[in-house]
Amino acid sequence: MKLLFNDVLRRGRENFPDRVAVTAADGNISYYGLDVLSNGIANLLLSKGARPKDRIALCMSNSSLWIYAFFGIIKAGCTAVLINSYAEQKDKKELTSFSRCRFYLCKTGDSLELSGTEAIELDSGISPLESFDSRPLKEKQTAVIIFTSGTTTSPKGVCLSQRALLCNAKALTRSFGKYHGEKICLALPLFHSFGLQVALSYLYMGETVCLPEKISGDCIGRLLKKEKITDITGVPTVFEGLKNTLSNDVAKSLGFCIVGGSYVGEELTKKLGEKFSNAQILVGYGLSENSPVVSCLAAKDRHLDSVGKPIKGVGVKIKNGEITVFGKCVMNGYLQKDGSISPPAKGVVLTGDLGHFSPDKYLYIDGRIKQIIIKGGENISAEKIEKAALYCGACEAAAVAIPDEIFGENIALFAVKEGQKVFDTRQFENELSKVLSRFEMPKIILPLAQIPKTPSGKTDTEKLRKILKDK
Repeated sequence: MKLLFNDVLRRGRENFPDRVAVTAADGNISYYGLDVLSNGIANLLLSKGARPKDRIALCMSNSSLWIYAFFGIIKAGCTAVLINSYAEQKDKKELTSFSRCRFYLCKTGDSLELSGTEAIELDSGISPLESFDSRPLKEKQTAVIIFTSGTTTSPKGVCLSQRALLCNAKALTRSFGKYHGEKICLALPLFHSFGLQVALSYLYMGETVCLPEKISGDCIGRLLKKEKITDITGVPTVFEGLKNTLSNDVAKSLGFCIVGGSYVGEELTKKLGEKFSNAQILVGYGLSENSPVVSCLAAKDRHLDSVGKPIKGVGVKIKNGEITVFGKCVMNGYLQKDGSISPPAKGVVLTGDLGHFSPDKYLYIDGRIKQIIIKGGENISAEKIEKAALYCGACEAAAVAIPDEIFGENIALFAVKEGQKVFDTRQFENELSKVLSRFEMPKIILPLAQIPKTPSGKTDTEKLRKILKDK
């Protein structure tokens, strides 16, 4: 059976047309409305001259508009390039240019001046279209490009097919068992692979996706109460905040919690079990390159220090201590500067995570090979932070991950300034803020006379962490 987004919409329209598909600040959309409004977007793109396989940048915050615009892009036979709506304008321009996007879809008033790319401002007044001669991409063709920070300064464009995403969605829904309810609060950005996947999974099941106006404790709390939400998903940061702010009666009304996006750990899993005492809690591990879910762990399980067992259809092997994944959910490849797609060697993705299996097949994370700092679900390149420090006047720099009670991990930056006896940390921080996004800013900046090295000449991160501990 072919796996196409169009089939998800068609099934919803035919079987439960009046059921609410999306609830958001910009209005509620039924499954019928989702279908006809996405037809309207597709028709708009064709009227503007969109051609099959054109890449269309989608840059806006969570909304009903985002969802039907996304499906409209696919119906037009184009590829949706998901741009972080919180990124700096220069980063939005760079990613759009790198992707060679034909159009840039955004909310009214948020357009950018882009060379070679036409900005299209959208609003809630898109004309619905009862029927549309859809020309969807084939199930294995790249339908979505999601950017994720890698080990270099340049974000990686992960190219995903409809088959990969919907295979992952089907497998994820199987792992839910009988736990899920009728409405989920999606406390995740839709431009993130995890947020997009959970939304697809619930739409695939014909349920309602509820989007808070902002991903904040107050907004989430009000939405949970107003809409009588049954399920919720978010990164550990979100749940850490809710654990302290959400009233006990609302917390106990939830039946299902999905946690992922960054490492959760045994302690937080236990705390969530105490706070959301009536809920089934599912912890996910994954990466965008696998659409993204690799494994799931139920909080009732006895292996709370693991990331659970691989979900159906996802192959996992440990090679030289590194976790590798393969199967139908794996990406088509990384987007290259010339517009081509570089596929993973032999269809196998190297996660950069060290791990092992227990005798009863539970997957454990032992550490990371790749120099990525995961702060509140955001992947941040350590190298990018270091290069920014050099640009701002440091002659040597090193960025490392440090534990953070709120974000899971945060950034400590060590910097050396040649020929300066006095290091003006405040001025240095101000210069960094001009070249880094807010979420990329280090929590700690520590001047050093020199960066410690290993015998092989690499940065000795263990010594750096010891320096922090001794401060």
